[in-house]
Amino acid sequence: MAGYKEDFVSTFDDDVKCFVCSLPLREPVQTRCGHRFCRECLEEATRRVMTYEWGDVPEDEDFYSFTCPVDSVKLDQDKDVFPDKATERKILSFVIRCPNDGCEWTGALGEKDTHIESCLLQTMLCTNKNCEETMLRKDLDEHVTVGCQWRMVCCSYCSESHPKCQEKEHIDECKKYEVECPAACGVVFPREKIPNHTESECPLITISCPYVQMGCNVEIPRNQVESHLQSASRLHLDLACVKLYNTQEGHKETTRKLEEKMDSFCRQNDERISNLEQQLKKLKKVNDFLVEKVASQGKEISRLNEKSPPQLSWKINGIGKSLSQSDQKTGIDSVPFYSATSGYKLKVSIYPKGNKTCNNIYLSVFLVVMEGEHDAVLPWPFHQKVFFTLVDQQEESKEKKNIDMEFITDPSLESCAKPTKVKKPGVGITRFVSHKNLKTRRYILNDSLLLQVRIRPPC
Repeated sequence: MAGYKEDFVSTFDDDVKCFVCSLPLREPVQTRCGHRFCRECLEEATRRVMTYEWGDVPEDEDFYSFTCPVDSVKLDQDKDVFPDKATERKILSFVIRCPNDGCEWTGALGEKDTHIESCLLQTMLCTNKNCEETMLRKDLDEHVTVGCQWRMVCCSYCSESHPKCQEKEHIDECKKYEVECPAACGVVFPREKIPNHTESECPLITISCPYVQMGCNVEIPRNQVESHLQSASRLHLDLACVKLYNTQEGHKETTRKLEEKMDSFCRQNDERISNLEQQLKKLKKVNDFLVEKVASQGKEISRLNEKSPPQLSWKINGIGKSLSQSDQKTGIDSVPFYSATSGYKLKVSIYPKGNKTCNNIYLSVFLVVMEGEHDAVLPWPFHQKVFFTLVDQQEESKEKKNIDMEFITDPSLESCAKPTKVKKPGVGITRFVSHKNLKTRRYILNDSLLLQVRIRPPC
């Protein structure tokens, strides 16, 4: 029912009533045939006429014409229906009573909303957050400021604001709230000062004797320390003497051993000088030979490094899905590991679809330097030789053709600086292996890749 249902004081004729709901017109419209309806009532009548099941729609074009609900005159909704502003002004001038019980206000219908906004007998919802109580407007201010359990109050200890209903919980946790000493010494202080009071001030807290390092294991309340020191002065003196005697004896023994080592060193030093002179002559003869062998030895060391056990052997599952997903832009990270020869904490990140420079063509692999427990004693920046091996998972070892790549990290890169809390990029090989080459051999077995990583000094 769309028409007005207010308690009218004025009387009104039938010409201001809706032909559908029989109530005073709300947003009146008039048809070409002269009938008046509430706008919503006429729209609802239109919907009822035009709503049919799909299989029941007639083929006759006249069926789709909208007709007046009173005399069935065919109407064009766009041309034959228009707002009746004159009737609307007339209805809005009718006198009504306030709908709120007890309010004696009467006035024009058009002034109702303005009155309701200030009516003291209008039911209101409390404006405090989380409060769902309702009351009359005349009682709202008192409820919001005095009676509401969700009104904000200020703590008299810490000055923080909190809802009234949470006051007890706040007091139980307030750091500024004054409490008594847990040891019942009678002192009152803010809760946040309990640790300082018990550790250095409270006279009733039990502490160790100041001569505990001398061997006195007595534990007494803080306020009895002076009495204990006076009564046990003889004991403390004896303990101090024993401690001093033991220290002196230990010093003598240390001095004796040091003198023995010095004598032995001097004797050995004379012998070593003689031996060194003889060895120097021999070293001069083989110096040229060693120079010639340095290059070959360096190559041999590199070869041995490459064949040494990897620090990480990583089986990467689900690689087929990662390669097939068109939106796979993020990397896959290995578990963190430590380099065997240097102690750096590292992890490996692979990008199955490659990085920005080789998107969807190559698999990229990077080494990321992480914060580790040995960082304080390690040399920085990170300057090491890195070996990446993509294992050919053939069953016959003779048929395997692993993909091996190596590089030496650049100390000038930000990625090689000492790690901090800020996340840094990795350093590695953007074009490690093409997607095409991945399919040439058994680099992918059971939807998994096997990647091995070795870290060695650069020389």
